[in-house]
Formats: sequence, structure tokens, C-alpha cells
Amino acid sequence: MNRVRKTKLRLIGAMALSSTVMMGTAAVAASTASAFLLYTASIKLKGLNLMKWADVLSVLTLASLPSTSSGTKPSGSSTTTISTPGSATTVGSGSAATGVPAMKLGLNLTAPTTWIGNRSFLNLLSGWRLSNAQGGWSDMPEDRLDANKRLVDLRSGESGIRQMALPTRSLWGESVDIICRWQGTGSVSVGGTPAKNTRVSGKTLTFTFVPQGGASAWLRIASTSPSDPVRNADCREVDADPNATFDPTYLAEVKRYGVLRFMKWSYGGVEGNLPVRWETRAKLGDEIVAGPDGVALEYMIQLANELKADPWFCVPWNADDEYVRKFAELVRTRLDPSLKAYVEVSNEVWNYVYPVTTQALKEGKAAGLSSNDHMAMLSRYSQKTGQVMDIWSSVFAGQMQRIVRVAAVQTGAWNADFVLSFGDTAKKVDAVAIAPYFAANLSANALDTSAGVDAAFAGLANDVNDRIAESKKVKDVATKFGLRTITYEAGQHVLGSAPLDKMIALQRDARMTKLYTTYLTKWRDEVGDLMVMFADYGGGSQWGSWGQRDYVGQPLSEANKERAVELFRQSYITR
Repeated sequence: MNRVRKTKLRLIGAMALSSTVMMGTAAVAASTASAFLLYTASIKLKGLNLMKWADVLSVLTLASLPSTSSGTKPSGSSTTTISTPGSATTVGSGSAATGVPAMKLGLNLTAPTTWIGNRSFLNLLSGWRLSNAQGGWSDMPEDRLDANKRLVDLRSGESGIRQMALPTRSLWGESVDIICRWQGTGSVSVGGTPAKNTRVSGKTLTFTFVPQGGASAWLRIASTSPSDPVRNADCREVDADPNATFDPTYLAEVKRYGVLRFMKWSYGGVEGNLPVRWETRAKLGDEIVAGPDGVALEYMIQLANELKADPWFCVPWNADDEYVRKFAELVRTRLDPSLKAYVEVSNEVWNYVYPVTTQALKEGKAAGLSSNDHMAMLSRYSQKTGQVMDIWSSVFAGQMQRIVRVAAVQTGAWNADFVLSFGDTAKKVDAVAIAPYFAANLSANALDTSAGVDAAFAGLANDVNDRIAESKKVKDVATKFGLRTITYEAGQHVLGSAPLDKMIALQRDARMTKLYTTYLTKWRDEVGDLMVMFADYGGGSQWGSWGQRDYVGQPLSEANKERAVELFRQSYITR
């Protein structure tokens, strides 16, 4: 499966990000009073030609329109002493001014992977891969699995492969003893350079995971009985709770946030915009926790319940009414009634990196919602949001306090007003969500000198002010409709073609820490309400540095962005 990875590219003016970005045509949407210009760009990404609208200083003031580094074991040597939270002791207030809602903090969760240090599930095993007779790996054909995603069909020379996430302590440079257990009849072994000292006894296998950079291990099923297939496979640390679902270090770190956005956990159905069916989705009781459409919804709800955090769900665009209703019913039934479920349709249905935006445009044009492409797309998004929220409202009739219905827009007052003014959409949602990133697009030599680095931070500081100012304009629109203003994503958005080591150094600079403090404080003082940061884990790469931490268990003394957020949280936010 080709997953559409979230590529955070915001183009500044008509500047090309790199040789892979070619500026395309300009689209002009006019009204009787004014017009705006949106650049489009063609981005070549891992063989995919994707289109997106450039965020040119929040779409060239649309408001003017009418109405890898090695892990280090955490230790007591950290220079920053911050307690592991339950609910933080509130030193100040989440609200700084009369009329400004109390601020809350949320977090976007990255999808479980085997290649970055964001291990969330205690069971290290990921989804299925197929190894052929020549040793090559490919996606597992769905017809090789039964209804519970168990492997039941292997042919001559083939093996089923399940890669493992990197064990948490291995991220700190430690060797870790792992035990794998399973049921059923078949031949099971472990592979990968980190796997040492393997021992097999009956339906149990143990080995020592010795860190080898970012290399992973995997479980190999060389044969399985169709009538008694290898199943319920589980690999975790020998000293881990065999009945627990989530990694305790992950839980302790994510618990700092009161809202958890599961957009990335729904990757295939949301970012990939794949066709989805309720009958074939990943579900509790399956052999794997995630399928092509994403992680099983039951696990999202379970994580929210365990942490007493409000979940934020993204409903796939291609979900039919039955899927949407059953989604809502499962949340109503399983979610702790004291928690609120935030509900959003898809993700960034304005951003042409994602195939959903082109689909929305085509549907909007076909329905005659507008002759203008951009307005047809936004109108269709607004219409679709209303349709989905009608179903959720029906399911939660008499319990509406349990959900927050969200319309998400590209940061800009015009965008918010346009989406909310379509039909009676404003009456069907409770909040407008934006992503007011403070951003920079740095040239190849921008960070070559100390003066260049100073200039980059000065530009970022100015953009913090601009983003908050634009957010206040969005809030004015939302207030007009009686709605909340929140963020679906937030934080720094630094990209460019400068050398990676210099880009990472910029992220770790003390001035970035101060920018986060200023950013959070200005949001609290001038806008208020929920800010959802992007994202929990991930080191620096050519695609950006999006993680609050590089890996699970990274000391706060080494994670400056997360440290800034945590110090702010302990000072001003209950949770």
C-alpha cells in the first residue's frame, strides 16, 4: 500500500522549496469587491505527483476578502526537573483575560511505526508483509488472510512477516530481552540483525534485542495450518505486563495532554482517502491492531479512556452513512461518558497534497456548488461536514454534551466565514479549527552564518505575531456564529533546503524553546481555548522536525520543544 505521508510543505510566495517543486498555474477567485491569488504547486514526492495550495502568508491575507540521533537513557541528570504528571498542579490560570476562554492543550499522535521511536503498543508486532521465494517483501494480499486478519494461506517458498517496533529501552541504547508467544500450528522464527540469543520452546520464543541503529527485528511465519493458523502472536519485553495494551512510558508522556487527535492513526482512510467499509475495517480481536485504513477505533477509544483524555476522531471522507453511524455508535457505547469526543471530517480538505481535496473539488463541481474550483471544493467540504455531523447528532441525541463537532479550515478569516456561511453548516458544528503554524522556508545557505541564524529566528518571531493576529480574526468570525476557535495542529513549521544538520540545530536552539513559550503565551492571552500540538514523536528529517520529542522516553532536558510546552502546562493548564 502506498501511504500518503503527511508532507508539511508550505510555500512562501512563489519560491520553490527545492528542485522537486515546480510552480504551476495561478488560480484567481474573484468577487465583486476583491480577488485573491492562490498558487498551485506540483510536488514530486516518492514517485507521487501531488498538488497543493500554497499557504502564502495565510493565503495572501484572505481575510481582506469580504465577510537522528542515538537515544540516551533517561536519567536523573536532567537539568530540568519536571514531575511525571497525573493532572498538573495549576500555578496560574488557563485564561489570562476576561472573555478569553481557558486554554487547553492537545496532541496529535503519530501512527504506530517500526522505523521511528514512537512505540505505543506493548505488543511490538506490526501488520503483515509477504516474503516470496526469492526473499523479497511485499504487501500481504488480503485474500491470504481470514476475516480476523490471521494468515491462513502460504504457498511454496513464502513466509508471513511481521516487523517489530523498536523496543522502548533500545531507544535509550539498552539491550532488551523479548518474549514472543502465539497459539496455533506452524513454524515461527525471528529475524533481523538486532535479534540475538534466540531460543524456541513450544509456542514461545525468546531473544535479546541488541540495538543496531534503527534496524528492526521481525517474526517470520514459514508455515501455518489453515484450520489451526498461527494466531494471537505477541512479542514484548519479558518483564512487561502480559495483559497491558500500551507501553507505560508512552502513556506517561502522552498523559500530559488533555485531547488526543487520532488523525495519523487513521492514516489510510483519512490521509490516503482509501475506500472504507465498516465490515472490513481493523477491529478489536483482529490479529493486527491496524489495517490499510488505520488503527482499530476500539484502541483509540481505549487509549482515551485509560488516560482520561478527550479523543479527536477524523471520519474518512469515503465512509458511507452506515459507516459513519456505526463509528458514532461505537464511540457512544465505549467512550467514558465523562469525556468529550471531537469529530472532524477527514483532514485538511483544502490541501492538495491529499487526494481528498481533489475529490471534494470534483464532487463540488459535479453538484454545481460553484463554478470556481476552490469555492466548489470548500462548499463540498462544508456540505459533507454537515451531513456527517447530522448523523453524529442523531446518534448522540440527548447527550450532545459528549461531542464537539469540528469544521477545520486553512488559517484565515475568509476561509472560516466561507465554510460556516454555506447553508446551515454553522448550526451543525461547535468549533472552528485552524493550524496557525509559525513558519519559515529557508534557502540553502540561510543558516551558514550566525547572522543568518539570527535572521531566521527574527523571522520566526515575527511570524508568531502574525499567526496569532490571524487567529484572532478567525476567532472574530467564529464568535459571530457562536462557535469556539481551536487548533487541530500547531507549533513550528520550519522547512527549506539548508543542510539537515543545521536545520536540526535550529530546532534545538534555546531560541526555539523561547519561541514556543511566547507562542503558547500569546495564544493563551489573546485567543484561548484548545491548542493541539503537532506532533508527539519524530526526529529531524528532510521533511521537517515535527516531533515534540525525538523518541519515547527522551529526557525533557534534550527535548526543548516538549520542555517548553510542559513548563507552560504546569504553570497555566490543569491538563
